[in-house]
Amino acid sequence: MAAPHFDLPAAKAAARAIVMSRRDACDPGVGAALARHVLTSIAIPPDAIIAGFWPMGREIDIRPLLDALLRR
Repeated sequence: MAAPHFDLPAAKAAARAIVMSRRDACDPGVGAALARHVLTSIAIPPDAIIAGFWPMGREIDIRPLLDALLRR
């Protein structure tokens, strides 16, 4: 019996469409709330190496978190 056909490009396109619609629905202003949550919920060692990203479109803006970590 042969394995059923799986259309990987179509599955990836469908997954991307779902993720993009979720990202478009995000409120970029929740970055400050994210910063408060992370800073009060996670013990970040002083010597931790932190990486970030510049938000595109309506992605969550993590710059408030990065700024707060830099000030620490």
